[in-house]
Amino acid sequence: MGGTVRIRMNFGKSLKSPKSSPPSSSVPPTSSSVPPTSSSIPPTRVSLPELPAVDCPCGVARRWLSGDDRFPGTVHLTEITEAAKVHYHKRQTEVYVILQCQPGALIELNGQTHPVDVETAICIPPGVRHRAVGRMKVLIICTPDFDPDDEYFDEPS
Repeated sequence: MGGTVRIRMNFGKSLKSPKSSPPSSSVPPTSSSVPPTSSSIPPTRVSLPELPAVDCPCGVARRWLSGDDRFPGTVHLTEITEAAKVHYHKRQTEVYVILQCQPGALIELNGQTHPVDVETAICIPPGVRHRAVGRMKVLIICTPDFDPDDEYFDEPS
């Protein structure tokens, strides 16, 4: 299987991603070409497992950068349990990166399940009902900043 993989995200662009990308011709900015601003977050290191644990619809999350106006999102280390609940967000986009999972683990997106494995990444735009199926540990990048009031559950029928 060769060719091109198309990725559609809620940003309104279709990205083409060849199996092997040619080197980029753009030069990354250097520290001298990007002036620091008072709104920039300084280089920071944190041990995610040492952050306080909070219950969430998926299991237990450890959230970093929440409420820090200098960063446009939140990073979560989440231990997902078998009791994960289907939910959705109206404003937030989440990217799940699977760090660990049991064999046969799945992600459910709008009622359809998809297999996942270690190092799988899933982009979940606003409005997509989702849950992880099976025990796993995931890194979740949430943008804009995580807001627990932006978690919605469909009423049982």
